[in-house]
Amino acid sequence: MPCFRYLFLLWVALSAQRITAQTTPDSVTIFVEKPTVKIMAGKEKLNDQPLHLTRVDHLEGVPLAAGVNRMALPVQVLDEYHRVVYLFDKPETVRLVFDSTLKRWKAHSENAQRDHALNVDVAYRQHVDPSASIPDFFSYHFFNEKNPQKRETLIRAAETKQQAFLRSYAAQHQLSAADVQRWANYYKFNFLNRLLMAPLGLAPHPYRAKLAALSTNYQNDSLIYLSDYLSGAGMCVFQQLANVSGVKKITLTQCYELSNQLYKGPTRDYIQFRNAIGGLLNWYDPSPTKAEADSVVTRFITDCQTPALKEYIQNLLAFRQMPVSEGTLLTTAKKPVSFREATTAAAVTYVDFWASWCGPCREEMPASKALQAVYAPKGVRFIYVSMDKVPAAWETAMKGIGLAASDSYLLPKDFTSSVAKNLKIKSIPRYLVINKAGKMISTDAPRPSTAAIRTMLDAALK
Repeated sequence: MPCFRYLFLLWVALSAQRITAQTTPDSVTIFVEKPTVKIMAGKEKLNDQPLHLTRVDHLEGVPLAAGVNRMALPVQVLDEYHRVVYLFDKPETVRLVFDSTLKRWKAHSENAQRDHALNVDVAYRQHVDPSASIPDFFSYHFFNEKNPQKRETLIRAAETKQQAFLRSYAAQHQLSAADVQRWANYYKFNFLNRLLMAPLGLAPHPYRAKLAALSTNYQNDSLIYLSDYLSGAGMCVFQQLANVSGVKKITLTQCYELSNQLYKGPTRDYIQFRNAIGGLLNWYDPSPTKAEADSVVTRFITDCQTPALKEYIQNLLAFRQMPVSEGTLLTTAKKPVSFREATTAAAVTYVDFWASWCGPCREEMPASKALQAVYAPKGVRFIYVSMDKVPAAWETAMKGIGLAASDSYLLPKDFTSSVAKNLKIKSIPRYLVINKAGKMISTDAPRPSTAAIRTMLDAALK
């Protein structure tokens, strides 16, 4: 059972040629410079999603887009293809630029010394294997070694190399003690997470008890921004329960109760948040009954001491309990409106199906705004329909991008809705063009960044 399946994540604004946003005292502003070359995954060009940079967050994970991205501190940013991590802990403005020679993103501030601290993992990846643009995930976790003790020896040796590199790099570039500690923490929990992902099968295994005992490492609430910290804490719960009854007999209630015993404070709240939301969204195998999921959610709302997490679950619960008929969209005020009503007007309508978690969708948003600036005055209406499962993720992304509330809707039941089925929407981004008479011109229209969409809109306006 992948007891803790996560990666959800946040903020994007408009693309620009230079940074103009002001950094607030509790945030970092990251300007992602659009690559001048195609990013490669091995020999494959990543044409659909050229960035693959994601903010790792305890609530949701949303890809960064070209342009300005502002996010609360501290924060971890992950290059998902090249498996490089960037850690930000202070208010500043940073530019992320794809280095075609290194085949990785590099962070640039206005201070060379600071750049060394920001690019520790970039340097480490080059140090480990300069020829590899993408680490081998299978080998990185030593999954080929089935003997758990031998596998642990290999992982510990790799972690020793990581820490030795960090000490050498820190001395060479005179990193501050705080910078060294931040990266030492990252590598420590990266190591523990790899250890905890032991391929032990479905049955109880004595080695699981050793892994479960690692839970004592997860008592530092200042590290909850690290994905491996939260993932590892959850895996400790999983390994302890799996050692008792086997993987397939773990229940959501058991996860919740053991998490309460092992952890406290914000760390406990974030682990329990994942239990609660996992129950609501059926992340578990086997899936809990509705009664069990409801019970855990109720307990979480009572137990949680972190207001943002409690509010998140309450909003999600209210959304899921809202009676919505088929073919209905929701406005930002959570009022139902039919898809036909939302998209029918005495104007040509360009409909954008997107989601906060969809990198290619968000990559198109700056082009969509540029297109809107040209065609809205000519009589084209732009509608944005989110496929998010969680309203809060949609609302946060919508505000971050700068979409008008009057043009934005949420599609309940996302890909399983009658709207998606009727339009045969199985992936996003997806675009529609509807003419002034309400007739569908295209159910798979060109993207905003293409010249073809301008040709289509010009023809529809005649």
